[in-house]
Amino acid sequence: ISSQLTIMKNANGLVHWPGYITTLTTWDKFQAYFMNVTDATELSLTGQQIKPEQTPIQFANAGWYWMPYFRTSAANTETALSSIGNNFSIVKAGNGETYWPGYMNTLSQLEPHKGYMIYMTAPANLTYSANSEQANGKINPSAVQSTPTKLMPDYSNTGNSATLAIEIEGTNSGDEFGVYTADGL
Repeated sequence: ISSQLTIMKNANGLVHWPGYITTLTTWDKFQAYFMNVTDATELSLTGQQIKPEQTPIQFANAGWYWMPYFRTSAANTETALSSIGNNFSIVKAGNGETYWPGYMNTLSQLEPHKGYMIYMTAPANLTYSANSEQANGKINPSAVQSTPTKLMPDYSNTGNSATLAIEIEGTNSGDEFGVYTADGL
Protein backbone atom coordinates (compact mmCIF):
# COMPACT_ATOMS: atom_id res chain seq x y z
CA ILE A 1 0.00 0.00 0.00
CA SER A 2 3.06 2.26 -0.06
CA SER A 3 1.75 4.37 -2.94
CA GLN A 4 -1.48 5.15 -1.03
CA LEU A 5 -0.04 5.43 2.51
CA THR A 6 0.13 8.96 3.87
CA ILE A 7 1.04 8.14 7.46
CA MET A 8 1.01 5.22 9.89
CA LYS A 9 1.37 5.54 13.67
CA ASN A 10 0.98 3.61 16.89
CA ALA A 11 -0.27 4.59 20.35
CA ASN A 12 3.29 5.26 21.55
CA GLY A 13 3.79 8.10 19.07
CA LEU A 14 6.00 6.20 16.65
CA VAL A 15 5.28 7.06 13.01
CA HIS A 16 6.03 5.99 9.47
CA TRP A 17 5.55 9.12 7.39
CA PRO A 18 6.98 8.37 3.94
CA GLY A 19 9.38 11.03 2.75
CA TYR A 20 9.57 12.74 6.14
CA ILE A 21 10.23 10.58 9.20
CA THR A 22 10.22 6.94 10.17
CA THR A 23 10.44 6.02 13.84
CA LEU A 24 8.02 3.09 13.46
CA THR A 25 10.17 0.33 12.00
CA THR A 26 8.63 -2.96 13.21
CA TRP A 27 5.18 -4.48 13.23
CA ASP A 28 3.90 -5.62 16.63
CA LYS A 29 0.91 -7.96 16.53
CA PHE A 30 -0.07 -6.83 20.03
CA GLN A 31 -0.74 -3.26 18.88
CA ALA A 32 -3.26 -1.63 16.59
CA TYR A 33 -2.14 1.04 14.14
CA PHE A 34 -3.70 4.13 12.64
CA MET A 35 -3.19 4.43 8.88
CA ASN A 36 -4.20 7.25 6.61
CA VAL A 37 -4.35 6.36 2.91
CA THR A 38 -5.14 8.50 -0.14
CA ASP A 39 -7.38 5.91 -1.84
CA ALA A 40 -9.23 2.77 -0.86
CA THR A 41 -6.70 -0.03 -0.67
CA GLU A 42 -6.21 -3.43 0.90
CA LEU A 43 -3.29 -4.31 3.14
CA SER A 44 -2.17 -7.91 2.81
CA LEU A 45 -0.19 -9.50 5.62
CA THR A 46 1.47 -12.87 5.50
CA GLY A 47 2.32 -15.28 8.28
CA GLN A 48 0.60 -17.62 10.66
CA GLN A 49 -3.02 -16.89 11.57
CA ILE A 50 -3.28 -15.75 15.17
CA LYS A 51 -5.18 -18.04 17.52
CA PRO A 52 -6.90 -15.46 19.73
CA GLU A 53 -7.44 -17.83 22.66
CA GLN A 54 -3.68 -18.51 22.74
CA THR A 55 -2.52 -14.91 22.24
CA PRO A 56 -3.22 -12.72 25.29
CA ILE A 57 -2.65 -8.97 24.95
CA GLN A 58 -0.82 -7.67 28.01
CA PHE A 59 -1.74 -4.26 29.37
CA ALA A 60 1.15 -3.70 31.80
CA ASN A 61 0.03 -0.35 33.23
CA ALA A 62 -2.93 1.98 33.49
CA GLY A 63 -3.32 4.27 30.50
CA TRP A 64 -4.32 4.33 26.83
CA TYR A 65 -3.57 1.44 24.48
CA TRP A 66 -4.46 0.69 20.88
CA MET A 67 -5.54 -2.92 20.92
CA PRO A 68 -5.96 -5.16 17.89
CA TYR A 69 -8.95 -7.44 17.52
CA PHE A 70 -7.63 -10.93 16.63
CA ARG A 71 -10.85 -12.85 15.94
CA THR A 72 -12.09 -13.56 12.40
CA SER A 73 -15.71 -12.78 13.31
CA ALA A 74 -17.35 -9.95 15.22
CA ALA A 75 -18.17 -10.33 18.91
CA ASN A 76 -20.30 -8.41 21.39
CA THR A 77 -18.02 -5.80 22.99
CA GLU A 78 -18.81 -6.75 26.59
CA THR A 79 -18.24 -10.44 25.85
CA ALA A 80 -15.03 -9.81 23.90
CA LEU A 81 -13.56 -7.83 26.82
CA SER A 82 -14.76 -10.11 29.63
CA SER A 83 -11.27 -11.46 30.39
CA ILE A 84 -10.10 -8.05 31.67
CA GLY A 85 -13.03 -7.59 34.04
CA ASN A 86 -13.44 -4.05 35.32
CA ASN A 87 -9.82 -3.07 34.68
CA PHE A 88 -10.75 -0.58 31.94
CA SER A 89 -13.01 2.44 31.77
CA ILE A 90 -13.64 3.14 28.08
CA VAL A 91 -13.14 1.67 24.59
CA LYS A 92 -13.32 3.77 21.43
CA ALA A 93 -13.42 2.99 17.73
CA GLY A 94 -11.85 5.18 15.05
CA ASN A 95 -15.30 6.28 13.87
CA GLY A 96 -16.26 7.65 17.31
CA GLU A 97 -18.29 4.70 18.57
CA THR A 98 -17.80 4.28 22.31
CA TYR A 99 -18.22 1.54 24.90
CA TRP A 100 -18.26 3.19 28.33
CA PRO A 101 -19.91 0.82 30.82
CA GLY A 102 -22.54 2.55 32.91
CA TYR A 103 -22.66 5.61 30.65
CA MET A 104 -22.97 4.84 26.94
CA ASN A 105 -22.64 2.06 24.43
CA THR A 106 -22.59 2.91 20.75
CA LEU A 107 -19.84 0.32 20.14
CA SER A 108 -21.94 -2.84 20.31
CA GLN A 109 -19.37 -5.19 18.79
CA LEU A 110 -15.70 -5.51 17.98
CA GLU A 111 -15.00 -6.34 14.35
CA PRO A 112 -12.26 -8.21 12.49
CA HIS A 113 -9.50 -6.19 10.82
CA LYS A 114 -10.00 -3.27 13.21
CA GLY A 115 -8.21 -1.84 16.20
CA TYR A 116 -9.62 0.01 19.18
CA MET A 117 -8.42 2.51 21.77
CA ILE A 118 -8.86 1.33 25.37
CA TYR A 119 -8.15 3.13 28.63
CA MET A 120 -6.90 0.65 31.21
CA THR A 121 -7.35 1.51 34.89
CA ALA A 122 -5.17 -1.39 36.08
CA PRO A 123 -2.86 -4.00 34.53
CA ALA A 124 -4.62 -6.96 32.92
CA ASN A 125 -4.32 -9.53 30.13
CA LEU A 126 -6.97 -9.57 27.41
CA THR A 127 -7.65 -12.95 25.86
CA TYR A 128 -10.28 -13.23 23.13
CA SER A 129 -12.31 -16.38 22.65
CA ALA A 130 -11.41 -18.83 19.89
CA ASN A 131 -12.54 -18.26 16.33
CA SER A 132 -15.72 -20.10 15.50
CA GLU A 133 -15.71 -22.91 12.95
CA GLN A 134 -18.05 -20.92 10.74
CA ALA A 135 -15.73 -17.90 10.77
CA ASN A 136 -12.83 -20.15 9.78
CA GLY A 137 -14.76 -21.46 6.80
CA LYS A 138 -15.00 -25.01 8.23
CA ILE A 139 -18.78 -25.22 8.21
CA ASN A 140 -20.40 -27.22 5.44
CA PRO A 141 -22.42 -24.75 3.30
CA SER A 142 -24.99 -27.45 2.49
CA ALA A 143 -25.73 -27.71 6.22
CA VAL A 144 -26.89 -24.07 6.39
CA GLN A 145 -30.64 -23.78 6.11
CA SER A 146 -31.98 -21.26 3.64
CA THR A 147 -35.27 -20.64 5.45
CA PRO A 148 -35.85 -19.90 9.12
CA THR A 149 -36.92 -22.83 11.29
CA LYS A 150 -38.17 -20.79 14.25
CA LEU A 151 -38.66 -17.32 15.67
CA MET A 152 -41.34 -15.14 14.29
CA PRO A 153 -41.53 -12.27 16.82
CA ASP A 154 -44.88 -10.86 17.92
CA TYR A 155 -43.70 -7.39 16.96
CA SER A 156 -41.87 -7.55 13.68
CA ASN A 157 -42.31 -4.04 12.34
CA THR A 158 -40.09 -1.39 13.91
CA GLY A 159 -41.60 1.52 12.01
CA ASN A 160 -39.00 4.28 11.75
CA SER A 161 -37.06 3.36 14.89
CA ALA A 162 -35.15 0.40 13.39
CA THR A 163 -34.85 -1.11 16.87
CA LEU A 164 -36.27 -4.49 17.77
CA ALA A 165 -35.49 -6.27 21.04
CA ILE A 166 -35.81 -10.05 20.87
CA GLU A 167 -35.10 -12.57 23.60
CA ILE A 168 -33.70 -15.73 22.05
CA GLU A 169 -33.27 -18.92 24.04
CA GLY A 170 -31.68 -22.24 23.11
CA THR A 171 -29.14 -20.96 20.62
CA ASN A 172 -25.96 -22.77 19.72
CA SER A 173 -22.57 -21.65 18.44
CA GLY A 174 -22.87 -21.25 14.69
CA ASP A 175 -26.61 -20.41 14.68
CA GLU A 176 -27.50 -17.76 12.14
CA PHE A 177 -29.96 -14.90 12.62
CA GLY A 178 -31.47 -12.86 9.82
CA VAL A 179 -33.00 -9.38 9.83
CA TYR A 180 -35.01 -8.35 6.79
CA THR A 181 -36.72 -5.26 5.41
CA ALA A 182 -40.47 -5.30 4.82
CA ASP A 183 -39.83 -6.28 1.18
CA GLY A 184 -37.63 -9.23 2.14
CA LEU A 185 -34.17 -7.73 1.61
